[in-house]
Amino acid sequence: MFPRHRTKSNLRRFQLGDGDHFQVLQVDDLSDFQPFEGATNRTAIVTFQKGRATNCPVPYLYWRKKPKASINLDDDLDTVLAKIEAKRRQAQPINPAEPQNPWLTARPKALTAVPKAVGQSACRAYEGSNTGGLSGAYWLEITGKNQNNEIIIRNLHDEGKIEVATIQAAIEPEFISPLLRGREGTPLANRW
Repeated sequence: MFPRHRTKSNLRRFQLGDGDHFQVLQVDDLSDFQPFEGATNRTAIVTFQKGRATNCPVPYLYWRKKPKASINLDDDLDTVLAKIEAKRRQAQPINPAEPQNPWLTARPKALTAVPKAVGQSACRAYEGSNTGGLSGAYWLEITGKNQNNEIIIRNLHDEGKIEVATIQAAIEPEFISPLLRGREGTPLANRW
């Protein structure tokens, strides 16, 4: 149990306040199949040993459902274990010299290659488009064309955090751009 005065930095230092260190022995990442009904958080089991310092890289098991497997809430442990498999990974801080950095998780060979790529980039990163929760107002679906060669679009009213009305309109093709969403990696078919 962590003391009441714990902070994120204490956890990332793997230390209980100013006292004992604790060693991360292994992480079991269960986020692929979300084991708790109604919970959408990223679930993991972390095994610690008090009184020892953490040595990186740490064994990291990424548990995934086997292809075409379906896990039911009433499945017993043996049934669930038959439907999942563990991918062996390792985890360490992005910069091993700074143990409080976020962890990078990868296959062992990839993890050894990362220090060669870490450093100051010549490129400047930008957030990109941020709709502020109004994705349903800006994300569109193409439904056809009219006789004036305008594109008929409908907004994706049910996307985003803020509810908006469904609107269908005709617009010139030069006013739309393809949408590539980060979590999917591919453009939405017929959506702009």
